[in-house]
Amino acid sequence: DFLVTDMSDFKSEIKFDFIVLPDVLEHIPVSEHALIFENISKCVHEDSIVVINIPEPKYLNWVRHNRPELLQIIDQSLSMQDLLNSTYSAGFHLEEILPYAIHTNVPNYLSIIFSRKKELSEMKMKGGFGKLWDNLKYRFL
Repeated sequence: DFLVTDMSDFKSEIKFDFIVLPDVLEHIPVSEHALIFENISKCVHEDSIVVINIPEPKYLNWVRHNRPELLQIIDQSLSMQDLLNSTYSAGFHLEEILPYAIHTNVPNYLSIIFSRKKELSEMKMKGGFGKLWDNLKYRFL
């Protein structure tokens, strides 16, 4: 089933597997984000995933200064810190941030994936610095 809601006063007995916020958070005042994520946290189970798509903040700032006619109502740049504060306090954990480009030569959108905070039941250490270095070289050198 699919439901569409603004989440400001949403209540449900159903626990959803997947919640998507496609290009909406930048139009909602940051002061309301904590309430939205608190309501979302009541509608998910421990294996649920929340996917958020927002304009990349640097891109949106560039548009604001160079192409303001492209802006929409309350098209605000969202700081990662504000977003993380709202989601973490509601019990979510950042899984991944995926920049991507639509109609531009640079990433102008972010897909951000959150899951419920869970205790780790097992962790195995393995060398990862080589992979990190390879990824950094690939992206920036």
